[in-house]
Amino acid sequence: MAVSRKMKNILLLVCVLLGCASCRSRSDQGLGSIVETQSVPVFSDPSGAKVFVNGMEMGETPISLTLSKDRNHKVGILKDGYVLHTVMLTQQADGKNQASRLTPEVINIVLESRS
Repeated sequence: MAVSRKMKNILLLVCVLLGCASCRSRSDQGLGSIVETQSVPVFSDPSGAKVFVNGMEMGETPISLTLSKDRNHKVGILKDGYVLHTVMLTQQADGKNQASRLTPEVINIVLESRS
């Protein structure tokens, strides 16, 4: 079943609105320490590409990653027969409350064939 471009854009918008909200979670690394996380949706065309974060396999596209906002992250997207794509998620300060966020907030990649 083919998905129209309009439907893909609508799906992407819904994921951005629902999936990118920041949340707080307790870290098991220290007593009472709080690590802020951010949900980052990852899409690829075609779907089913493996997603790696900082060298660790996290699953296949489409996927929503929950990542700590206290550091940068290297995201790799790989599918057999296609070129590897790498995206750096970097910390950006929010001028209003000095909180940080990761950018880009959504990863949407069209994979290129290796041919």
